[in-house]
Amino acid sequence: MELRNVSLSISGVKVLQNISFKLSKGERLGIVGYHGSGKTVLSEIIAGLRKPTSGEVLIDGKVNYVPQVPLLPPNYTVREVLGFIGEKSNDNRKIKELSYVEVKKLIYKLQMPLKPDYLLIDEFVGMEEEVREFKGGVILTTHKPSRIYDLVDFFIVLSKGRIVFITGKSGSKFKVVKVKEDGQDKYYLENIADDTIERKFKGRCEVREVGFDEAIIFLENGF
Repeated sequence: MELRNVSLSISGVKVLQNISFKLSKGERLGIVGYHGSGKTVLSEIIAGLRKPTSGEVLIDGKVNYVPQVPLLPPNYTVREVLGFIGEKSNDNRKIKELSYVEVKKLIYKLQMPLKPDYLLIDEFVGMEEEVREFKGGVILTTHKPSRIYDLVDFFIVLSKGRIVFITGKSGSKFKVVKVKEDGQDKYYLENIADDTIERKFKGRCEVREVGFDEAIIFLENGF
């Protein structure tokens, strides 16, 4: 799978800007960003549900897409839904009686007979077993990196529709550099292994290490 300079504008507003990355069928990627960073529209583009304004999306296989908000007929039973793929079930609960995670798992299960090459779960939660058992490339999106840290090989960090970091687990440690400028406190986020910003403001800055989850919050607020 490869995305090349994928951009998306909606009603004149740039939602995604020049998104590029590659993923092989043996890799597991986490796309992280706070609410509104562009994770869901990017997922929809990868799944083929939305066309980008520009750029290329190259998919070498089928994608099992589990959306952020999974939709199934609310009055159908689990037994009826699984019947669509020829699977027998004695579960007579209606879809509207299931939990959020249970519906996502059902969406996943419905697509597995197609033998997908990639698994894409938007806003991952509670599907650790399915991810570990899946044989192929995996993309998980979340606003909390800690939820998927043990399930992926590397991360793409989105902020306001742009990729701001691509990092392996060893590079997922950050620091906040606090600087006084024009009488106001300003904050900059920097990878722990980088010291470009810290050197720029040497002698007049405060530095604090932050966890990955907190770093995402800093990015969303434009620090």
